[in-house]
Amino acid sequence: MVNEELLKKIKDALDFTFDDEDTDRKIIGIIEDAIPILRSLFGIPDDEEIDWTIPSQERFLLKNYCLYELNHVSEQFNDNYRNDILQVRRKYEVRQWRDFQDSMTE
Repeated sequence: MVNEELLKKIKDALDFTFDDEDTDRKIIGIIEDAIPILRSLFGIPDDEEIDWTIPSQERFLLKNYCLYELNHVSEQFNDNYRNDILQVRRKYEVRQWRDFQDSMTE
């Protein structure tokens, strides 16, 4: 479920300055589809919570993925944001490696 704060931030990024039930429903659907796609691209484990409302590279990419999906060009997203995706992925890989190392020393 998409919270109101995240919906507002994505609408702002997409330049939707008005409230419309149909538009909100469409954007919520895009966000709900985008989050699992991005989690997979980033290599984020299912049990790890992400706060998509705070400024971060993850939120930056979510906003841009939503823009691409809204304009029906999401297939171009991976190519255009490859470096950003890989940076975020590396961050989670290092975190998972550290967690694994920590669990081995306990």
